[in-house]
Amino acid sequence: MQSNQFLYGYPICELVLIKEGKKEKISCIIDTGSPYTLIPLYSINKPGIKEDEQFTQVTIHGVIHKEECSVDVPGYEIDLSIGDLSFPRSTVFCYEFLEKYGLIGHNLLIHCKLLVDWKHKKKLI
Repeated sequence: MQSNQFLYGYPICELVLIKEGKKEKISCIIDTGSPYTLIPLYSINKPGIKEDEQFTQVTIHGVIHKEECSVDVPGYEIDLSIGDLSFPRSTVFCYEFLEKYGLIGHNLLIHCKLLVDWKHKKKLI
């Protein structure tokens, strides 16, 4: 999948959450420095995942709105896809990172071949 979509200088792509035929699309920044895939908290309910389906929790560390933070976030298992790539029973964590964007992190990127032409703002995943 080739795209010229960038946000804040970072490449973005569309992540699809899938549960029992229901799908929810989320624009996500490709973040090679993030160990986890993070999605907005509100988006987990749209394909029918309930909060009590949380199976784990992690503490994420980073810089949000120019301030260092450490936050506990819930984790869920769900089928995911990016373009033609499928990621069955993958883990996503929920956090209000940006209003409507998520992050594609290392736990998904290890299954991909990612080429980014930063100069011409093109990516191939």
